[in-house]
Amino acid sequence: MSDIDKSIKEVTPEDIKNALNENIDRPTYCGLPILIIDGDEYAIASNEQEADEAAYMAIEDMLWSFRDTFLAEQTGLPVELFTFLSDNYCEDNNIYRQLIESKTTIENFADEAIAADGRGHFLSSYDLRELQIGEYLIYRQN
Repeated sequence: MSDIDKSIKEVTPEDIKNALNENIDRPTYCGLPILIIDGDEYAIASNEQEADEAAYMAIEDMLWSFRDTFLAEQTGLPVELFTFLSDNYCEDNNIYRQLIESKTTIENFADEAIAADGRGHFLSSYDLRELQIGEYLIYRQN
């Protein structure tokens, strides 16, 4: 059963507000509640700050997945170091976090990643897009 039985093109901010106000224990993605709209799952941010916080959370969990060249650009460390790490320690996020934090903050790194690719790239596993309906920012999950 859907929270909202309209297509995404017909959804209004009031529809989202009403669905979010229902007393339902919802799953979340990076701290954002998930609504089912016409059978599809969407993570919903009520404002820019919530969307940014969720994107920071997603980025912190996937530091290891960034391109070697982007990591080198942001840290000033040799690209060869990140190439070696990706070949040998692929998903060890802790190593990447330590290297990034030795040169900048995770927040600054995340800001640069968002500036380069947009929040949707990190919050929408379906199409990498950010949609806006009124004040709500929404990210399709499936």
